[in-house]
Amino acid sequence: MVQVKLKKNTDLKGTTMIEGFSGGTGLVGTIAANYIIEKEEMEPVGHIESDKFPPVIHIHEGKPQHPIRIYKHPKKDICVLIGELIIPSEITQELSNKILELTEEQGIEKIVSIGGMRKTTGKRDREKVYGITSKEDLKKELKELDVEPIKEGIAMGVSGVMLAKAAEKEYPAISLLAESRRNLPDPEAAAEIVKKINKIFEMEIETKELKEKAKDIEQKMQKLVKRVKRAKMKYKESEEKPISPMYG
Repeated sequence: MVQVKLKKNTDLKGTTMIEGFSGGTGLVGTIAANYIIEKEEMEPVGHIESDKFPPVIHIHEGKPQHPIRIYKHPKKDICVLIGELIIPSEITQELSNKILELTEEQGIEKIVSIGGMRKTTGKRDREKVYGITSKEDLKKELKELDVEPIKEGIAMGVSGVMLAKAAEKEYPAISLLAESRRNLPDPEAAAEIVKKINKIFEMEIETKELKEKAKDIEQKMQKLVKRVKRAKMKYKESEEKPISPMYG
């Protein structure tokens, strides 16, 4: 069962949710979301938990954290949903539904999903960002951001499922996808996403540091992914292992 846990008196009404999960190509969503949270000094206001998630927590500056967390901007109408774990496929639908329920219950006006993608044809453009919208009238916004609409393709994971469900409900949602490397964390692609977020919310988050620390971020995110995968495998092995009888 998926549950959203918000701090007492949390009010997200009128905000736009930036959603960044780690399942996408190059971990672009997670890297960009973390960077935005840090630079804008956002406050944690809640988390999402489930007994179906891998039993993993993250430790940041000595504090244990849930892998899926919700933050709120101290001044602007922005909240961020960040996911730092690999979501099991069997819970993707339920989690997507729960996130959309949260937006309805809290009065969140729109979702901006951020992530990475890998082009299968044509020349790669490191500064190119592509987009998908849940509603036709949002395509105008993509044009204003200089984001190229995706006409054909596949969107996977929580972000993809959530976008489809938002389209069914006619709920406003935009997905921004930067061209990224497939098998390595890609802070440079995340920087391109942050530039678009700056335009949407009229912010001035500097991306130079993100690019300069690319190697450090890559190593950090690779270690994070390895720990999550290792923990998931150990958990699965422990579930499959037969329990020894107490009495023989």
